Amino acid sequence: MIEHWKTDSSRGGQWEHAHTDVDGVKFYLADVTGHIKVDPTSAELDLPQMAQKVAGSAGRQTGGPDEELLRYVTKAGAHSLGRMVGKGIEYIHPLADPAKEEKRQMLASAFQSTPGSPEFMQRIMPVVASMAKQKLETAGAQADPKHEQARQALLAAFNHQPGSPEFFQALQGAAALGGESPQAISKFQNFLQPENDLAIFDPAQGRYRLTEYCVVPDGTYDITGTCQENPEPADAHDRNMIAKGQNEPTFLISSKTDKQLKSGLRRRAAGKIFGGAALSLVCAVVILAKLGLLF
Repeated sequence: MIEHWKTDSSRGGQWEHAHTDVDGVKFYLADVTGHIKVDPTSAELDLPQMAQKVAGSAGRQTGGPDEELLRYVTKAGAHSLGRMVGKGIEYIHPLADPAKEEKRQMLASAFQSTPGSPEFMQRIMPVVASMAKQKLETAGAQADPKHEQARQALLAAFNHQPGSPEFFQALQGAAALGGESPQAISKFQNFLQPENDLAIFDPAQGRYRLTEYCVVPDGTYDITGTCQENPEPADAHDRNMIAKGQNEPTFLISSKTDKQLKSGLRRRAAGKIFGGAALSLVCAVVILAKLGLLF
């Protein structure tokens, strides 16, 4: 959970929620009866705080020992934006044109990863490459001989797997023909193939508080969710998986004891029941008042 320190003249300063970044890494839950795979994507998490760190400063100057955390803040923002875009693409109905539908599915798959991350670039590169190659082909021969040489060199580059060493080598040649400096193409290559997934993100500006909650190995957890078929079974004993159900909204991963968890769920259920009753009563009062029947 990432909070941003904000100040104003009336209230002074306070922490405001910026991002909640959840990494849905699949894991196995085991007890005396066996083990089962868990996909924590979209789960409600009730976990203990593992660590907290304040990074950056209230001013505009950032960096130094906090730079990696501040880069992570920017990455978390990109992750949130990517999830929103991905959901929007998924909500689009399957397209009638098979070629366009294939691109839609590839884009939806790409936006399951953080924009800018190596996984994202790997998934989106074929889509971008296909579109770029089509543009180059429809552009036709260029009047300027150097531009035409660069266009032909780019078309030749797309004969290689986008992202491969051969692709980048051909791309460098095309960039040189087009007048681009070696430094520019090298920077582009570093963007597509960074040494680590934080290197491509600029450090966030300001002061942030990062609080981490984790599922850790050898911990004790209670999971309430939907059992469904495991799409990637390791063997015959790995056929089931707990995940977010399509019809059942409850999906909770908690580190509390069974007794604590049941007590909490009962309180939440009671709150919803009485809260719903109270809301209904208020609505009835408002309607009666508007009809002049209350007094």
